Amino acid sequence: MRILVAACLVVASCGAHSVAASGPTPSPVRSNVPWVADGARPTPIPEPTVEPRPTAVPDCRASDLVGVAYRGQGAGGWWVRGLMLGNRGEARCVVAGPLSAAYLDAAGAAIATAGVRSPTWSSPGWAVLEPRSLPVDDHVIHPGQARITLESYGDCEHRELRAIAVTFATPAAVIRFAVEPQPVGGRCDAPGQRLGVSSWAIAPTEPPVFPTPAPLPLAFAINAPAVAFAGESLTYVVRVTNAAAAPYTWGHGCPIYLESLPGREATPSLVPDRGGKWEPPARTYAGFAKELHPLNCAGAGAIPAGGEASFEMRIAVPRDALGPETLHWEIASPLPNVHVTAPLEILPPRGR
Repeated sequence: MRILVAACLVVASCGAHSVAASGPTPSPVRSNVPWVADGARPTPIPEPTVEPRPTAVPDCRASDLVGVAYRGQGAGGWWVRGLMLGNRGEARCVVAGPLSAAYLDAAGAAIATAGVRSPTWSSPGWAVLEPRSLPVDDHVIHPGQARITLESYGDCEHRELRAIAVTFATPAAVIRFAVEPQPVGGRCDAPGQRLGVSSWAIAPTEPPVFPTPAPLPLAFAINAPAVAFAGESLTYVVRVTNAAAAPYTWGHGCPIYLESLPGREATPSLVPDRGGKWEPPARTYAGFAKELHPLNCAGAGAIPAGGEASFEMRIAVPRDALGPETLHWEIASPLPNVHVTAPLEILPPRGR
């Protein structure tokens, strides 16, 4: 009998082992990519390169150029005015410069000479003027014209401007544009302050389109708890899915993301000050939070085609946060903008 029982136990043991071995092997569960607490600072988008002037378009002649100056307006202590340029000729042409610009008085003497800023993508220092593109109104801008923006500061003597003389690179000429009598303009900070004048490079009236990064083959989603507690760290997950047919690698480096809680306005009620005046108080907000961190793409590695990576996120919930709130998460740099949100309810701090 003892031998029989022992034999049965051996058979039962073998049967259990056989069933377990033949069952499906569970897929490994991929954990969230750990959060990186490092702070970050977004990298400014680099300025696009300046486009070279076209070589297939002939240069403008001095007799082709027509200009209208407008009075402008004050901004930050500077007085900003512009010169609109057009073409009276019958063919397209290129104007370039300026090499310098001078403000002239009624006698034709120079009040001040402007230095010229370096060309940029929006003010490349050249523009193509379309035929018969005469500027007839200083406030009406048409395609196919050009503009020169000028600034003045320190007009302590309140001098009267009567003309602007521009030295062009193309055409190689100095052209004088009459203006209606007007002050040079620009704030005077101290008596005897030296008048300063500066000029931007020539720009087309229709600025070039600012280049934008190519769209990402990625889809973003956010999973956040429905409830958070004031004064605690909120942990949530951002899921990144690769919709491309090839693995996605972070070739531009790990992007920076911005996470935030807008908070709620907590501006005090309108009350009179000591002088009895009812001045509106400055706006204040409670529960506001904003953090910048690098995405831990090094910890994620490449995202396979059709695959997904889940990134752990954390944000410190302010102690004065309370009530309905929206959690915001967005890419800050250097990839194209991505913005996802999640609603949540913030409860009062828990007792310790």
